[in-house]
Amino acid sequence: DKAFKEDSQVLVEEMIVGREFTVGVFKSAGKILVLPITEVVADADMPFFDFEAKYQGKSTETTPAQIPAAWASRIEDTAKKVYQTFQCRGVVRIDFILQQQDLQPYMLELNSIPGQSEASIIPQQVQCMGWSLRDFYSQLLLDCLSSPVQ
Repeated sequence: DKAFKEDSQVLVEEMIVGREFTVGVFKSAGKILVLPITEVVADADMPFFDFEAKYQGKSTETTPAQIPAAWASRIEDTAKKVYQTFQCRGVVRIDFILQQQDLQPYMLELNSIPGQSEASIIPQQVQCMGWSLRDFYSQLLLDCLSSPVQ
């Protein structure tokens, strides 16, 4: 009822109980690669990871996520499929909830222009992978220049 006081059209989604993860995905030499997975945990007083949680320090980001290899595999495989299905180019960040019951990753959002500041997740994942940011962005540029838009 509260939502209908704001507008006559309301989108209602099923609540998925699980843990929240985010992962950078990019293409290098024609191969889709996945950066180390980050787990995002909002503070107990935050219902989910929103603007306040991210920019006012009310969350914790752990890179690489401390999860079983099977979980990581499911997230990575799904991220690659999303990247390919949406015909992404360059680096994107994909947010997921890994459902607790069947360990199925559900995509929350595809960020086609992910943050690149020092506080952003993609640079943290790149550094965790052992690459310098310079090498990473150089590789992205080379890949984009070598594969024209179709």
